[in-house]
Amino acid sequence: MKQPVALTIAGSDSCAGAGLQADLRVFAALGVSGVSVVAAVTAQNAKRVRAVLDACTSLEGPYRLLIGGEFSTPEYETALAPRFESDRVIRRPYLDDAAFERVLGATDIGVNLRFPSAGETSGLVMRMMSLGKPVLVTGSDESSAFPDNAVIRVDSGEAETEMLRAYLQWLIEEPEIRARIGQSAAAHVNGVHSLSSVAERYGEILRHSTTET
Repeated sequence: MKQPVALTIAGSDSCAGAGLQADLRVFAALGVSGVSVVAAVTAQNAKRVRAVLDACTSLEGPYRLLIGGEFSTPEYETALAPRFESDRVIRRPYLDDAAFERVLGATDIGVNLRFPSAGETSGLVMRMMSLGKPVLVTGSDESSAFPDNAVIRVDSGEAETEMLRAYLQWLIEEPEIRARIGQSAAAHVNGVHSLSSVAERYGEILRHSTTET
């Protein structure tokens, strides 16, 4: 019996959370061979850079926004490029390890939003937390593992930009709260996610596997 074939005509989602990529995953789950015709290509980024720029537009007080790293598509970066011309925005496409460490050390607040999420935990979030930095993350199953006093969760959806703006303004105005959240973050990561703790958990898994066999 031949495997059925289904055709999707849809836009290509650069985050793979919708569009033809999502259609093809559904086809595969149903045991159908999927083929596609690309009707459009979206320019977007799961890390919510546009939302961060929108939130920072109305912030009060002295601040500089550093946007580092590569964008998921050149089109998305081109679409946002005019907004990088603000004297409050610093754009660094690539940072080597030494420069990256210097930037992290000089940063007061981290923002690492991910929506839609692929289920991963950001290594950057962990590094910033380990350095005692308060980090704003998207409220999700992935970030729910962090203690409530160690990160600040931002809802995805319509409230995202305004919630992000309010939290950033609060942290700018309250250095003691920044320090308190950062201390909790460092205590969590350096305890639960230290090399010795991770090695111990791997050891437990291996011991459990050997016992069962």
